[in-house]
Amino acid sequence: MADNLSQLKSKLNELERRRESTFDKARDLVRELEKMKEEIREIEKIVEDIKD
Repeated sequence: MADNLSQLKSKLNELERRRESTFDKARDLVRELEKMKEEIREIEKIVEDIKD
């Protein structure tokens, strides 16, 4: 039984690390998307200036 508890704790720790890693990756992707949105806004401004 102690071995089973040890295995469960190990699995839970692994899942927690994976969850944290996934959260970190998602946060990084959101930052990247925000940068891309800003770049698109800048391009749209340039296009509008060219039209005028």
